[in-house]
Amino acid sequence: MFDPDALRRDPEPWIVATACVLPPREVSNADLPATLNINAASIEKKTGIRARRWADEGVYTSDLGAAACAGAIEQAGDDRGGIDCLIAATQSADHAIPGIGVIIQHKLKIKDIPCFDLRNQCSNFLYALQIAQSLIRSATYRRIMIVCAEVQSHALGAEQDDAPITPLFGDGAAAAIVAATPAGKQALRLLWCSIGADGQGADKLRHRVWDVSQIPPWDLSRLPEPTRRIQYAEMHGEAVFRAAVKGMVDSVKSCLAALKLDVKDIDWLLPHQANASINKTVASILGFEPARVLSNIAEVGNVSGASLPILLAQSLAAGRIGPGHRVLLVAFGAGFTWGTAVFEVQHAG
Repeated sequence: MFDPDALRRDPEPWIVATACVLPPREVSNADLPATLNINAASIEKKTGIRARRWADEGVYTSDLGAAACAGAIEQAGDDRGGIDCLIAATQSADHAIPGIGVIIQHKLKIKDIPCFDLRNQCSNFLYALQIAQSLIRSATYRRIMIVCAEVQSHALGAEQDDAPITPLFGDGAAAAIVAATPAGKQALRLLWCSIGADGQGADKLRHRVWDVSQIPPWDLSRLPEPTRRIQYAEMHGEAVFRAAVKGMVDSVKSCLAALKLDVKDIDWLLPHQANASINKTVASILGFEPARVLSNIAEVGNVSGASLPILLAQSLAAGRIGPGHRVLLVAFGAGFTWGTAVFEVQHAG
């Protein structure tokens, strides 16, 4: 249960730096594989996506993640030795094991710190944020790197059956440094972070390429379904759309009630970038006019758990989010998982 006194009693978590990295290759709707047999204009009409960034062959998720972390460290003016914990999150890890956390740690040349790996899909950033918040408030660590990274394009199908999924997803990474004290030109004070899940929706959006019930788990030819259904991601679009709208609306309402805030007290709604129609519906139900809803889905598509921090980093860098602003982040993803966070931007000196 939310305890307002805890904000005064315990060390406060602050985001003191953010950075994002997108692969240089832009893939417009017209550039998508012709074998998808889908009209480019219809993609934008249904999803709001005009283009996305796809990584070239040979690029690892950890490559993008490490680059984003380096950017956040540079922005913070940090010695890399100041980072005492790393939380990495992805649904497109370099390999089955290990997670990308230790790989990114090695690429950054940071030694002897713990590395967590999360896989909560599109809610990854908020799940990582709540863990960082707890570790900061308990004084376990004082400077935590959160990195969310995805290279999803390498596992997208190019046949007509893949048309409902392949155009949605892009690649990219973002990193945020969460610290016990504010620093830099401006810092984001975390006022609220709440997460949740409901496994009843697990079969509505999934990727079953690895099935540990089989020996070996990667022998798709032994499974009782057509290989392609398991090799590539599956989504029940209508069910996910309905669940996402309800989950995001309910999560935001609970957050605002706990903080005793109204929609008018929030300057910016920053929703997960899965589908522009979902976000328009959520904003309309909650009462956020379009001018207060941040978006980059048209240019980068759905970057899963990296979507929120990429959009946050871009909005801060562009000056759209500034001192005095309250920003509400909300996400919903496979699992089903969801979460909400509220930040207040302050001059840090």
